Amino acid sequence: MAQWNIVITVFCPDHSSSSPTHALYDVSHHGQYQHKLQFPSIPTRRLVPMEVLPSCTHYKETRINLDWISKSTTTILIPSPSSPDHHYVLAEPEPQLSTADEDIEGAFRSAHIATSTNTFFRPLNRFPRAILWRITDDSHTLTLNSVDFVRPDTSRIDQTIRLRFHAPIKEQCVALADGGDVDETVVYVLLSDKTVYTLRLKPDFWKSESARKRLPDWCRWYCPSTFTLNSPHLLVALDSESAVVALQNGGLLKLTKNRETWVDADGTMETKYYETSYNNSIMSTFKQFLMPFSHSSVAAGTIISLTQWDGLNDEDSEEEPLRYVLSVSVNRALKVWSPEHASPLWEGNILNEPKGSPILNELLESTPRQLVKIISKETELNLFYAITLDPETNSFKIWSARKNSRGEFSKLHDEFPEADLTPTPPKRGAQWEIHDFAVEEKEDTGTYNFWVLWKRHGHSKVHCHELDFSELTEKFDQYTVVSQERLQDFPVVDAGNYTVGSQDVGDFWEEWILFPERFPESVIETVLKVYAKRYPAAREQAYATGALPSRIASTVVACHQEPVDDDSMDVDARSGLAAHWERFAKLCSELDRERQAPMKLALDPYSHFLWVVYADGMNSIRECLELEYILENQSVFVEEPERVISGFVETPNPDRKKLSSSRTKDVMWLIYAASKLSQAWTAQDRQDFRMFLEEYVNQDPMFATIDRVETLYSKAIDGRFSLEFLAELGAILDNISDVFATFGRLYYFFRERGTAQNEAHLTPFGEKVLIKAAQEAIHIDTNTLVNVFSLFVLICCSADSLPLANEPKHPASALAEFLELYFNKVREYELLTWMSKRKLAETLDEDSEDALTNVLNDLSVSDSSIIPAEKKNCPILQLLLQEQMGPTLTGAYGSNVAPYARSFISYLHSQTYDTIAVDTATFLLNFQAYDLAKSFLRFVPTTHWGTYIKGRIHLATDDDEVAAVTFRRAASGLANQQVQSTLAPGPIQAIIGDDASLFGTGFACYYYHVARLFLKRKNYPYVLEFTQLALDTLHIPTHDTVLDAKKMSELEGPLLRVLFNAAQKTSTFPVAYLAAARMRDPETQKAAIGALVKDMVEQGQAQQLISFSFTGLQTLLEEVLEKKCEEVVDIKNEPAYHKVLYAWLVKKGDFKGAANALYSRLTKLKTAEAGLRDPRERTITDGQLVLLNAMHCLERDNAWVFGTERSKEGEVEGENGRLVPGGKRVRREGGDAANERVVVKVEDVYREYREERERNRMLARGRFYLD
Repeated sequence: MAQWNIVITVFCPDHSSSSPTHALYDVSHHGQYQHKLQFPSIPTRRLVPMEVLPSCTHYKETRINLDWISKSTTTILIPSPSSPDHHYVLAEPEPQLSTADEDIEGAFRSAHIATSTNTFFRPLNRFPRAILWRITDDSHTLTLNSVDFVRPDTSRIDQTIRLRFHAPIKEQCVALADGGDVDETVVYVLLSDKTVYTLRLKPDFWKSESARKRLPDWCRWYCPSTFTLNSPHLLVALDSESAVVALQNGGLLKLTKNRETWVDADGTMETKYYETSYNNSIMSTFKQFLMPFSHSSVAAGTIISLTQWDGLNDEDSEEEPLRYVLSVSVNRALKVWSPEHASPLWEGNILNEPKGSPILNELLESTPRQLVKIISKETELNLFYAITLDPETNSFKIWSARKNSRGEFSKLHDEFPEADLTPTPPKRGAQWEIHDFAVEEKEDTGTYNFWVLWKRHGHSKVHCHELDFSELTEKFDQYTVVSQERLQDFPVVDAGNYTVGSQDVGDFWEEWILFPERFPESVIETVLKVYAKRYPAAREQAYATGALPSRIASTVVACHQEPVDDDSMDVDARSGLAAHWERFAKLCSELDRERQAPMKLALDPYSHFLWVVYADGMNSIRECLELEYILENQSVFVEEPERVISGFVETPNPDRKKLSSSRTKDVMWLIYAASKLSQAWTAQDRQDFRMFLEEYVNQDPMFATIDRVETLYSKAIDGRFSLEFLAELGAILDNISDVFATFGRLYYFFRERGTAQNEAHLTPFGEKVLIKAAQEAIHIDTNTLVNVFSLFVLICCSADSLPLANEPKHPASALAEFLELYFNKVREYELLTWMSKRKLAETLDEDSEDALTNVLNDLSVSDSSIIPAEKKNCPILQLLLQEQMGPTLTGAYGSNVAPYARSFISYLHSQTYDTIAVDTATFLLNFQAYDLAKSFLRFVPTTHWGTYIKGRIHLATDDDEVAAVTFRRAASGLANQQVQSTLAPGPIQAIIGDDASLFGTGFACYYYHVARLFLKRKNYPYVLEFTQLALDTLHIPTHDTVLDAKKMSELEGPLLRVLFNAAQKTSTFPVAYLAAARMRDPETQKAAIGALVKDMVEQGQAQQLISFSFTGLQTLLEEVLEKKCEEVVDIKNEPAYHKVLYAWLVKKGDFKGAANALYSRLTKLKTAEAGLRDPRERTITDGQLVLLNAMHCLERDNAWVFGTERSKEGEVEGENGRLVPGGKRVRREGGDAANERVVVKVEDVYREYREERERNRMLARGRFYLD
């Protein structure tokens, strides 16, 4: 008979605590009452004393998305025990959700929101060491991914493994263990069909597809017989060979399988453990006593939380190490188990209440969580300590595991029975519950950081308490807060505005949505699908192929142009494009909030890094950087300055210790005043100030800083604040003894701030964490710097309206120097902000990927021949991250990410602005991100290299004219020999490639390099220009740079060839002629003359050709022309090389040669017109007259030319086997009589002329002419 468990809650108004009374009913499906268990009400919450001091914020969460993991994923179908095929099966990619699917958000949750997740940490000498596991796809898929922060030098794992099972995975039934003596990760998985899978994953499994295909080597399953009568509820791994399963009846089942019996499925040994109370064990097996617990049913004695402690005996001891398991049940029972005993060694309850206490009848009804954890601290009396959590009261108990005389476990002892260890919730009056906790031992102090994860309606907060057993109560009530990232704050934009500062509203929202790591691609894609479903006009744009930014923009615009067909999506009174953009951003934020459901606190026991594991992401808990700490604690600082100052100075960070308390107090007051000024701005005034500031910091240095500051004040500050506010601001500044000196101290925070011990190689995940922390720090630093700078400008430019009572006089030169420093620092942070906000293109074509791979390999940024997915979409800031910036596991600043984020920012500060800007622009060029490079132009300095890179950017964006001007500006610097010292391996070396030798070796080499750049673009006018410049400056020394004769000779040849080619392409024939004339190689020169003749004759520039003198090249020219004449086949349609040769020879005075050229042309002309002559055509007769004219210019004895005679076979052949009138093509064979030449005299030409006239006359009369 089916049953349902119903819990009825009744509030008793006459009870002082107003706490509920719970009753558990079991009802049959007929609705009949069967049993009733009623428990008296008890107080469940502690009243929080109002005198608790306000908490300070010492830590911050750095949010890490896991979206990039899906870029390199392998999905494996795990066969079921009944499957006939137990081989490796690679799953096909899951189909994308179509527009017809209704539950778009449900599909997103199933694919990306984990129902259970945690992080497992292995010993230090293993890799992967930190493994994140997640359960998704309706509990059918187990996802494994390496989330190590650092890696060995030669190892890299970018693969995500998705293991898909045939049945759902039970909640709380995934456990991992290290292989111990064997380097492997053991994964235990319990499915809803009661099958236990054991996966042994060796290092090759993560790297090699072939290793994953050997499924029998790493995957085994077992169906315990105990599960036939007892349902499993919870699984915990003891080690690589055994696991413990909590049964529904309150007992435990230990499953043991040795490696020797790994292949044999029957080699698993089952060991059962039960409670000492036989009554409880028997009664809890009946279904009528079951109650709902999360997604399953449990009995009162069912264990819902397990943990273990492994003790180590002496190394010489042959005894097995001590091992104890602690458990917490639904009825609050706390038990200690041992593998050697079938029943618990000790029994109690997590509240340490005596038996029969009414509170023990109260059953735990919360969601699954860890309720007991171990502190591995052995003393003379104790084996270890344990901390238990009562989830109903949010209270903790600290227990010590007492030893007996043999050094074994004796009992659990409540160390502080009178202490009330109930943490203060984040907000009084709200129903916050403790979801998880972690204990971190402080190094060499004997105290502990006690981390508490609070949860309420999907929101979470992390607090840190101090556990000091000597002063437990006094210190536990005081805690520090872990703040959230400010990068995730939703921006406030004035309604109806179509511009935000200097940006269009669409550009503003697009930049905010696509900010690196703000939203994973899966969130944005899901929102696009929602828009496609609700806005028919946007369907095509949302599902279009192409880059994500263009799809978002086109989708929003399409929605703006069509009325909404769904009342739930009606545009409100602010209808317009801005409202649609804001709605799209809000949908992304709302969907992203579901991903932030807190799941676990994961503390690395070796590195002490602390992570908050969410449903779809991880957050790193790190120490606040200096400015973060000051800003997060401003409200506390106003009430208790000394408390905040002591927390700032008393820190392991040596950089903070350099500041005295008084100086720190002045700095905090100054930042507080700057924050007040920022809050006094209207949204539009603030945007205007940022816009003007951005314009002025990037102005040409020729403008004086003081002039730019005064202009900025008059345009963006003057008249924006009331006198009352200025008086209030002055009162705040009066707390500072020397305001301008404090400005100088504050400037220290924006400079290099020390470095950590960076030795290890970062993993892709580690790079993400470090860059995300740096992004947040840059965001905070930039806003603070702008606020402080605006205050500085206000003080300097409005001394009358904002007098400072305690301020000593400072010379104007000192103030100008301060302004210059801050102005340059604002400029630097504007650059870093731009780099942190942009990322490389969403998609890279094949050429871009090849370029990216080559550059990363050359610069040792990546040691992989394949571009990792996270590199394609990484923030541009990450391109400057050095590979070996990973922390050792014993950092000098403490165990969190903050020191290494500070180290990276310090590295950026140690580089000059010019170096960062030039390197970044060069990176963008290398990656072919030309649009980003163009928008980055405003940051590129006017140094020699900066000007050159500007030219390269203009060249890449098809602005050749500006590029040419820019290249000319950079010539004087890059031609200097000193520039060679800046050509160390790096991004510039990568972009200039083999032309590195052309820099710093004179103008000619530099101009030759530029000419080659334009040659690649086939922009021949600029190739011509810069090649001429190179030749003109070939013999001009630059400072200490002068080319020797050999170098000039080697360079001159290529220059002349490039010059000739460019002049030829641009039809600049005089330049081409001069280039050919200067060539030294005979073969090259002959080819150039031939090409010059061909181009000029074909383009009708024969007159210009023969006007050239060809000094020393006349014979070569004639040879070229004669060869061209011989190659003519169709005299009527091919270029008139005979006429050009005739004209050249006449100009030269060689009438003999001219006559021969004319006769050769006349012979080919007769052949071309044979049988097709028009009697009115005078081409042949005119040619004969010209020939006669040329022959009459010769001496009578010399007035003859060479011709050919008819062969005996009646065939007539011209030169080189070509036809002459009346003949046909025959094969010429050396001294054949058919090819003998004859002398043609003037009389012969006259005769041929008369015959031609007679032929034309007869043909004109319609008669035939016969020879």
